Amino acid sequence: MSYLYWRLFTSRKTMTKYIFSGHETFYCRHYWLKKGFDFLNNNNNFNDNDAVTKLGVGKNMVTSIRFWLRAFNITQNEGKNYEDITDFGNFLFGDKGIDPYLEDINSLWLLHYHLVKKEFSSIYTLFFNNIKNGDREFSDSKIKSQLIYRIEKESKELPSEKTLANDIKVFRANYVQPRKSINIEDDFIGLLQELHLFEKHENNKIVVQNAERESISAELFMYTILDRFNSRNSIAVEEILTEKNSPGIIFCMNENGVLKKLNEIVEKYPEVRLTEDAGIRELQLTKTMNKIKTLENYYA
Repeated sequence: MSYLYWRLFTSRKTMTKYIFSGHETFYCRHYWLKKGFDFLNNNNNFNDNDAVTKLGVGKNMVTSIRFWLRAFNITQNEGKNYEDITDFGNFLFGDKGIDPYLEDINSLWLLHYHLVKKEFSSIYTLFFNNIKNGDREFSDSKIKSQLIYRIEKESKELPSEKTLANDIKVFRANYVQPRKSINIEDDFIGLLQELHLFEKHENNKIVVQNAERESISAELFMYTILDRFNSRNSIAVEEILTEKNSPGIIFCMNENGVLKKLNEIVEKYPEVRLTEDAGIRELQLTKTMNKIKTLENYYA
């Protein structure tokens, strides 16, 4: 498939509906994904009358756990009244899961990648692919106005202001430690806070940090390239930096960081080369690579 045809083909894939609710205003706690996975893996259903008792949380939190499992690509629904565990969910949390308790920072990067790329919870896809690229500093009102702009531009149904405000609040809490909290524990359990994708500035603004991301392993970076670009044998560095749902975009990486990761990959994998011809830099694969095996190499 030519690059031009590939761009035309992939550009037609659009979301049919934006989703800004379903989490019941709860951000994802560190242990919720494993708890929800085990619940389903033991042949339970979120619609069961005893789901509250078995999960040990309130009814609204049951709904929230169900939402986050889908948002992070641990489960899929496909219009059913129950959830199927995905291959990725089993890979991470199963009996032979690579990191069921999320002890490795790369597992959090992996979840962040799937959260954005899954496009189930729309604010994450829209923010990292569209909104953050126009600026670096954001207040809640600025994020809201940018969301409304994107929604109206694509003629989607506009949610209520309260719905958007709640979604932005949850979005922030997943990544940024609150300034103050009645419950001290709440300051530390937003699932993706350890990634340090944002800094807090005055007036409660958050600032996107484009950085080299040294904590991301070469194997994880290669996995995201293979996953995003469908194991193509030639990928422009510019695509890795700037294409929708590319690792450069999702991980908020600067050009120097991306090039460092690509050079690490070339050193680890003899079947991968980094070339430059007429000013066009490309990552080239001389043979097909298995994205799952690439991740397994890291966790082994």
